Amino acid sequence: MTLGLVGMRNIMMCYLTPGSTSGYLVGRQETMENGTEQSRFAAAVAATKPFGISILVVLSSIAASGTSQLMEFPGTQTQLKSPNGRYVVENVDSDKEPHHTLLLKNIETGAVRTLCTYQRHVTLLWSPDGKKLAVNDYAGSDFSKALLFSVDQDGSPKDIGAELLQSLKESPDRKSLVDNHHVYFAVSGWEGNDTLRLKAWGHGDIDPNGFSRHYLYHLGGSFRRAH
Repeated sequence: MTLGLVGMRNIMMCYLTPGSTSGYLVGRQETMENGTEQSRFAAAVAATKPFGISILVVLSSIAASGTSQLMEFPGTQTQLKSPNGRYVVENVDSDKEPHHTLLLKNIETGAVRTLCTYQRHVTLLWSPDGKKLAVNDYAGSDFSKALLFSVDQDGSPKDIGAELLQSLKESPDRKSLVDNHHVYFAVSGWEGNDTLRLKAWGHGDIDPNGFSRHYLYHLGGSFRRAH
Protein backbone atom coordinates (compact mmCIF):
# COMPACT_ATOMS: atom_id res chain seq x y z
CA MET A 1 0.00 0.00 0.00
CA THR A 2 1.27 3.49 -0.81
CA LEU A 3 0.59 6.82 0.87
CA GLY A 4 0.03 10.06 -1.08
CA LEU A 5 1.41 13.50 -0.43
CA VAL A 6 -1.64 14.47 1.64
CA GLY A 7 -0.95 11.72 4.15
CA MET A 8 2.77 12.54 4.21
CA ARG A 9 2.03 16.20 4.91
CA ASN A 10 -0.18 15.34 7.87
CA ILE A 11 2.35 12.90 9.31
CA MET A 12 5.17 15.40 9.10
CA MET A 13 2.93 17.92 10.87
CA CYS A 14 2.28 15.40 13.61
CA TYR A 15 5.89 14.57 14.38
CA LEU A 16 8.06 17.40 13.12
CA THR A 17 6.05 20.54 13.93
CA PRO A 18 5.46 21.85 17.49
CA GLY A 19 1.80 22.06 18.52
CA SER A 20 -0.27 25.15 19.10
CA THR A 21 -3.07 25.78 21.57
CA SER A 22 -4.29 29.09 20.18
CA GLY A 23 -7.63 29.73 18.48
CA TYR A 24 -7.18 29.48 14.72
CA LEU A 25 -4.72 26.59 14.85
CA VAL A 26 -6.83 24.36 17.09
CA GLY A 27 -7.73 22.10 14.16
CA ARG A 28 -4.02 21.54 13.53
CA GLN A 29 -3.59 20.69 17.21
CA GLU A 30 -6.27 18.03 16.93
CA THR A 31 -4.30 16.39 14.11
CA MET A 32 -1.29 16.04 16.34
CA GLU A 33 -3.17 14.89 19.46
CA ASN A 34 -5.15 12.05 17.95
CA GLY A 35 -2.74 9.57 16.37
CA THR A 36 -3.55 5.86 16.41
CA GLU A 37 -1.79 3.45 18.75
CA GLN A 38 0.27 2.26 15.80
CA SER A 39 1.40 5.77 14.92
CA ARG A 40 2.31 6.53 18.54
CA PHE A 41 4.43 3.39 18.61
CA ALA A 42 6.05 4.36 15.31
CA ALA A 43 6.85 7.81 16.68
CA ALA A 44 8.51 6.26 19.73
CA VAL A 45 10.61 3.99 17.52
CA ALA A 46 11.47 6.90 15.25
CA ALA A 47 13.02 8.80 18.16
CA THR A 48 15.82 6.23 18.29
CA LYS A 49 16.52 6.06 14.53
CA PRO A 50 18.04 8.34 11.87
CA PHE A 51 15.66 10.90 10.36
CA GLY A 52 15.04 9.16 7.01
CA ILE A 53 14.33 5.79 8.62
CA SER A 54 12.05 7.45 11.18
CA ILE A 55 9.75 8.84 8.49
CA LEU A 56 9.61 5.46 6.76
CA VAL A 57 8.60 3.76 10.00
CA VAL A 58 5.76 6.24 10.55
CA LEU A 59 4.59 5.98 6.93
CA SER A 60 4.56 2.18 7.06
CA SER A 61 2.57 2.18 10.29
CA ILE A 62 -0.12 4.53 9.00
CA ALA A 63 -0.41 2.71 5.69
CA ALA A 64 -0.82 -0.62 7.46
CA SER A 65 -3.53 0.68 9.79
CA GLY A 66 -5.54 2.30 6.96
CA THR A 67 -6.46 5.18 9.28
CA SER A 68 -7.72 8.44 7.80
CA GLN A 69 -5.88 11.64 8.68
CA LEU A 70 -7.34 15.06 9.47
CA MET A 71 -6.98 17.45 6.53
CA GLU A 72 -7.09 21.22 6.89
CA PHE A 73 -8.70 23.60 4.38
CA PRO A 74 -7.80 26.12 3.13
CA GLY A 75 -4.21 24.98 2.86
CA THR A 76 -1.51 23.87 0.47
CA GLN A 77 -3.63 20.87 -0.59
CA THR A 78 -6.99 21.33 -2.32
CA GLN A 79 -8.30 17.74 -2.37
CA LEU A 80 -8.87 14.87 0.03
CA LYS A 81 -9.53 11.40 -1.36
CA SER A 82 -11.69 8.87 0.46
CA PRO A 83 -10.00 5.73 1.88
CA ASN A 84 -11.92 3.50 -0.55
CA GLY A 85 -10.79 5.62 -3.52
CA ARG A 86 -14.33 6.29 -4.76
CA TYR A 87 -14.71 9.93 -3.76
CA VAL A 88 -12.68 13.08 -3.47
CA VAL A 89 -13.50 16.26 -1.60
CA GLU A 90 -12.28 19.40 -3.37
CA ASN A 91 -11.87 22.76 -1.67
CA VAL A 92 -12.67 25.79 -3.83
CA ASP A 93 -11.67 29.27 -2.61
CA SER A 94 -13.13 32.57 -3.82
CA ASP A 95 -12.74 36.28 -3.16
CA LYS A 96 -16.54 36.53 -3.13
CA GLU A 97 -19.12 35.18 -0.71
CA PRO A 98 -19.14 32.35 0.17
CA HIS A 99 -15.37 32.40 0.43
CA HIS A 100 -14.87 28.61 0.58
CA THR A 101 -16.86 25.68 -0.81
CA LEU A 102 -16.42 21.93 -0.33
CA LEU A 103 -17.39 19.81 -3.34
CA LEU A 104 -17.85 16.04 -3.27
CA LYS A 105 -16.89 14.26 -6.50
CA ASN A 106 -17.71 10.65 -7.35
CA ILE A 107 -14.59 9.47 -9.17
CA GLU A 108 -16.39 6.54 -10.81
CA THR A 109 -19.40 8.44 -12.20
CA GLY A 110 -18.10 12.01 -12.36
CA ALA A 111 -21.08 13.31 -10.36
CA VAL A 112 -20.39 16.43 -8.28
CA ARG A 113 -22.40 17.96 -5.45
CA THR A 114 -21.81 20.77 -2.99
CA LEU A 115 -21.31 19.56 0.55
CA CYS A 116 -21.19 22.94 2.29
CA THR A 117 -19.71 26.42 2.30
CA TYR A 118 -17.62 27.95 5.09
CA GLN A 119 -16.06 31.28 6.00
CA ARG A 120 -12.84 30.64 7.87
CA HIS A 121 -11.30 27.23 8.47
CA VAL A 122 -12.30 23.55 8.46
CA THR A 123 -10.75 20.17 9.13
CA LEU A 124 -12.01 16.96 7.50
CA LEU A 125 -11.83 13.30 8.48
CA TRP A 126 -13.14 10.37 6.42
CA SER A 127 -14.60 7.27 8.05
CA PRO A 128 -12.40 4.20 7.42
CA ASP A 129 -14.84 2.80 4.83
CA GLY A 130 -15.06 6.13 2.97
CA LYS A 131 -18.85 6.37 3.31
CA LYS A 132 -19.05 9.23 5.79
CA LEU A 133 -17.16 12.48 6.23
CA ALA A 134 -16.76 14.55 9.38
CA VAL A 135 -16.24 18.28 8.87
CA ASN A 136 -15.15 20.49 11.77
CA ASP A 137 -16.16 24.04 10.90
CA TYR A 138 -14.28 26.66 12.98
CA ALA A 139 -16.82 29.25 11.97
CA GLY A 140 -16.14 31.83 14.68
CA SER A 141 -13.57 32.81 17.27
CA ASP A 142 -15.90 31.60 20.03
CA PHE A 143 -17.48 28.46 18.55
CA SER A 144 -17.09 25.58 16.11
CA LYS A 145 -19.41 22.93 14.70
CA ALA A 146 -18.88 19.22 14.10
CA LEU A 147 -20.86 18.11 11.04
CA LEU A 148 -21.34 14.61 9.64
CA PHE A 149 -22.02 13.98 5.94
CA SER A 150 -22.97 10.77 4.18
CA VAL A 151 -21.80 10.23 0.60
CA ASP A 152 -25.00 8.30 -0.17
CA GLN A 153 -27.42 10.96 1.08
CA ASP A 154 -28.07 14.52 -0.07
CA GLY A 155 -29.42 17.17 2.24
CA SER A 156 -28.31 18.72 5.48
CA PRO A 157 -25.55 17.10 7.53
CA LYS A 158 -25.94 15.97 11.13
CA ASP A 159 -24.86 18.59 13.65
CA ILE A 160 -23.16 16.30 16.18
CA GLY A 161 -22.68 19.01 18.80
CA ALA A 162 -26.39 19.83 18.70
CA GLU A 163 -27.24 16.14 19.06
CA LEU A 164 -24.90 15.92 22.06
CA LEU A 165 -26.67 18.83 23.75
CA GLN A 166 -30.02 17.17 23.10
CA SER A 167 -28.79 13.96 24.74
CA LEU A 168 -27.48 15.82 27.82
CA LYS A 169 -30.77 17.39 28.95
CA GLU A 170 -30.51 15.85 32.43
CA SER A 171 -26.71 15.87 32.70
CA PRO A 172 -24.53 18.39 34.62
CA ASP A 173 -22.23 18.39 31.55
CA ARG A 174 -24.81 20.46 29.70
CA LYS A 175 -24.22 23.65 31.71
CA SER A 176 -20.61 23.97 30.53
CA LEU A 177 -21.63 23.41 26.92
CA VAL A 178 -24.52 25.88 26.97
CA ASP A 179 -23.61 28.68 29.38
CA ASN A 180 -19.93 29.32 28.57
CA HIS A 181 -19.32 31.97 25.93
CA HIS A 182 -16.55 30.03 24.11
CA VAL A 183 -17.58 26.46 23.24
CA TYR A 184 -16.10 24.30 20.50
CA PHE A 185 -17.02 20.88 19.07
CA ALA A 186 -14.77 18.79 16.82
CA VAL A 187 -14.58 15.19 15.64
CA SER A 188 -11.11 13.97 16.57
CA GLY A 189 -11.18 10.40 15.27
CA TRP A 190 -13.13 7.34 14.14
CA GLU A 191 -13.38 4.05 16.02
CA GLY A 192 -14.56 1.76 13.26
CA ASN A 193 -17.16 2.92 10.75
CA ASP A 194 -20.06 3.52 13.13
CA THR A 195 -18.49 5.29 16.11
CA LEU A 196 -16.58 8.54 16.26
CA ARG A 197 -14.80 10.47 18.97
CA LEU A 198 -16.09 13.97 19.69
CA LYS A 199 -14.17 16.59 21.65
CA ALA A 200 -15.97 19.47 23.39
CA TRP A 201 -13.96 22.26 25.02
CA GLY A 202 -14.06 25.94 25.86
CA HIS A 203 -14.18 28.50 28.64
CA GLY A 204 -16.39 31.24 30.05
CA ASP A 205 -18.27 32.32 33.16
CA ILE A 206 -19.07 28.73 34.17
CA ASP A 207 -15.54 27.42 33.56
CA PRO A 208 -13.14 30.41 33.69
CA ASN A 209 -10.15 28.05 33.67
CA GLY A 210 -11.52 26.11 30.72
CA PHE A 211 -12.94 22.63 30.27
CA SER A 212 -12.29 19.72 27.91
CA ARG A 213 -14.37 16.57 27.49
CA HIS A 214 -14.41 13.63 25.11
CA TYR A 215 -17.43 11.61 24.02
CA LEU A 216 -17.96 8.53 21.91
CA TYR A 217 -20.84 9.00 19.49
CA HIS A 218 -22.50 5.98 17.92
CA LEU A 219 -24.14 6.86 14.63
CA GLY A 220 -27.45 5.55 15.92
CA GLY A 221 -27.57 8.63 18.14
CA SER A 222 -26.16 7.54 21.51
CA PHE A 223 -23.29 9.25 23.38
CA ARG A 224 -21.10 8.24 26.29
CA ARG A 225 -18.22 9.97 28.06
CA ALA A 226 -14.73 8.82 27.10
CA HIS A 227 -11.30 9.41 28.59
